[in-house]
Amino acid sequence: FQNMSLTNVNESVNCNVGIIRLHTEFLDLYDCLKPEPWEIQLRISIIEKFRTIIRGQWPHAQVDIFGSFDTKLFLPTSDIDLVVFGLWDSPPLWTMERILRNSGFGDEITVISNAAVPIVKVVEAGC
Repeated sequence: FQNMSLTNVNESVNCNVGIIRLHTEFLDLYDCLKPEPWEIQLRISIIEKFRTIIRGQWPHAQVDIFGSFDTKLFLPTSDIDLVVFGLWDSPPLWTMERILRNSGFGDEITVISNAAVPIVKVVEAGC
């Protein structure tokens, strides 16, 4: 501290105040955007219902979560990213679409088979 002038000390204090203010703003933003416990529970129940349906057709299938819900960084409007692993020669996209539709899971179900990673997109309007 011998070489530090009064000006440098003042700049350091101002910088620390700014960092604390920014930190506080981030905490406030997080508190505003963080999911409520009921939102987390709703998503978990949707995932469990999906797992039950998939395992009803393919008992050895594995359903994993990835993306923002898995990392706990999701927003209220974020989707839920799931991947299904199973022992099949090619992904049974159309069969999956049919069993999800027949079980009443989701309001809109779309198979996107020509994507780099084939997708069965499910939209639940009530969520």
